[in-house]
Amino acid sequence: MTDGMDDAGIQARYAAQFAADLENNEKEQEALRARLAQLQTERSWLMGMRGTVAKEQEGAGKEAGKSAGTAGVPQPRRAKKAAATPAAQGRRKKAAQAKGAEAPKAPKATSARAKKSDGPTLGELVLGLLVRHHQPRMVSEVVNELGQAHPERVASTQVVRNTVEALVAKGKLERERKQGSVFYTAPAAEDAASGAAAPAAEPKAEEAAAKA
Repeated sequence: MTDGMDDAGIQARYAAQFAADLENNEKEQEALRARLAQLQTERSWLMGMRGTVAKEQEGAGKEAGKSAGTAGVPQPRRAKKAAATPAAQGRRKKAAQAKGAEAPKAPKATSARAKKSDGPTLGELVLGLLVRHHQPRMVSEVVNELGQAHPERVASTQVVRNTVEALVAKGKLERERKQGSVFYTAPAAEDAASGAAAPAAEPKAEEAAAKA
């Protein structure tokens, strides 16, 4: 009796398990059918889009071929320009007159130079400063002293350096490097002093020779 009840219970459990498995199987098949239908729909849409793109590319290629063929055909050369019309000749004359009127502006530069020549140049001021010092000076020192002595002629360090190098090139200043710094001197001051003293001594020598 007990064995029969046990067999019935086991069969019931197996039957329930088989029913559950069948239900799961049917659900999976339904899901797969839905996925398959979705994939088929997407495939149809992709094929339609591919055909549309292919048609557009084909049309663009034809248009490009037409434009290339049109560009390759040489256009007829334009006829040579006819003789200038009276109006064009008049414009050319006015342009020539305008250029001629602008030419006399050159004397303004001369007048500006003449105004600058009324006072000492930057080179003369720098040379005067170095001559008075009788000792080597750096460009920065020259700039500071120039600003103090002549505030109306303030110049940048680069301008003063260019001026000093120009004086060196002319032989009016000497340049030397000490401990990584560049110094400038005006040896012409001593030469000028000795040169000025020499002519004063010559008349005395001539007077002594005459008395003898």
